[in-house]
Amino acid sequence: MSQLENSPLPENKNKKFKWLFFLSIAVLITVIILFFRSRLDYERNFGQQSKEMIDKMNKLKLENSKLSTDLDGKKKILDFYMPYEPLLRNLKLKDSAYNALPYKYGQRVTILPDTLSAIINSIQIVAGEYEYSVKYIVRTPNGVYIPISVSDIISAEN
Repeated sequence: MSQLENSPLPENKNKKFKWLFFLSIAVLITVIILFFRSRLDYERNFGQQSKEMIDKMNKLKLENSKLSTDLDGKKKILDFYMPYEPLLRNLKLKDSAYNALPYKYGQRVTILPDTLSAIINSIQIVAGEYEYSVKYIVRTPNGVYIPISVSDIISAEN
């Protein structure tokens, strides 16, 4: 009798084992299906994104070729003016020096040593690469043009 009593237990264990086996197979199949579905979605998205990137890259290449063509044209124009670069730099320095001057063209000034009244006729700015000097050319009441420095001017009238 002891054998008869023990026989239902293994059958019960077999049912539990079969149930767990089928459940684990179903879970495994579900995981595999979900994995392949996500893989297909990823590949579709990747393909779409790669097409977009290729389109963007082609647009950028086209824009780059247009810009390089424009740049070549501008470079040819600029090459014509390159010999004048030192002159333009010198003129820019003269303009900045003129804007910093306390006295301008046409101002009436009093000059040393004999407090003579004069009008600024022109400004002579001699500029080097790192320095410049300023001379005012003034016209006195008797028509004489005198070059003077800034330190020789006492006052100015508008």
